[in-house]
Amino acid sequence: MNIDEKLSEQILKEKNEKLKRNTNRFLVSFLIIFCSGYLIFFTSKLWLPNTYDDVTVTPLGEEIEVQNRKICIDKWAYSPESREMEIILEIENLSSDGINDYQFALVDRGCGKQEIWETVNTGDFIVLRANLSRRWSELSFRISAADPDKELETMKFYTTKKSIEQAGSLKEKTAKAYRIEICDIRIEKLKTQIEEKSKEIEDFRQTMNHAQEAADNLIAKAEFKTDTEREETLQSADHLLQEKASAQSSMETVQSEIADLRERIQLQEELKKKAGEEE
Repeated sequence: MNIDEKLSEQILKEKNEKLKRNTNRFLVSFLIIFCSGYLIFFTSKLWLPNTYDDVTVTPLGEEIEVQNRKICIDKWAYSPESREMEIILEIENLSSDGINDYQFALVDRGCGKQEIWETVNTGDFIVLRANLSRRWSELSFRISAADPDKELETMKFYTTKKSIEQAGSLKEKTAKAYRIEICDIRIEKLKTQIEEKSKEIEDFRQTMNHAQEAADNLIAKAEFKTDTEREETLQSADHLLQEKASAQSSMETVQSEIADLRERIQLQEELKKKAGEEE
C-alpha cells in the first residue's frame, strides 16, 4: 500500500468517526428535547396556572338576589405582592328562615381551598380577608349557613386573576376605617345611579317636547282637512299628548327616585363623618 492509499484510508476513517460522533450527538439532543417536552406537557398543570375564558365573573357593586337574599359584593381586590385578598360584601335576608350567620369558603379551580377568615361584621357589611396560593387563577367564593344543620343552598360567586382589581397593598384596617371605605363605595355607587337617572330624565324631556311639537303641527293642519280627516288627525294629536303625559309621569317618578338617592348619599356622608370622628 503506497502513501497516497494510506492517507486516503486515514481520511475516510476520520470522516466515519466524525459522522458517528455527530449522529450520536444529534440523537442525544433529540432525546433530551423530546423528554423535556413530554415532561413539561404532562406536569404543566402542577406549576403553570391556567387561564379560564369561560368564567362568568360576578360584577361588583350590583345587588344579586339569590336564596331569598340580596347580596352585593362592593369590593373584591387582590395584592400580587403579598398574595392577600380582601372582600367587602353586604347580605340582606329577605326570608323568614332565621339564617343570618354564614360560613365563607374560597376555592380555586386548580389549587383547591384557600385560607379565608372574617375580620369585620357590622350587621350591614362584612369584611373578609384571604391568603392565596401563588398559582391561583380562578376563584369560587362560597356562602353557606354557619350551622350545617340548617338548610341553605350554597351561594357561589366568581372571579379570575385576569379580571380582579389589582391592589398594591391591602393592609388590614379597623372597623371604623372599613366603615369609611364602605361609605365612599356606596356614595360613588349612588352618584353613578343619579347620573344614569338624570340621562333618563333628559330622554323623557325630549320625548315630551317632540310629542308636543308633533301634536301642535297636527292640530294646526287639521283645519285644512275634511271632517273625517280632521277627526283622524285630532285623534293622532291626542295620542301624542297622551304619550307626553306618560313621559311626564315617568319623569316625575325618576325625579322622586333621584331625591331618594340623594337622601341616601347624605346618610352615608353622615355615617362617614361619624366614623371619622371616632377613628
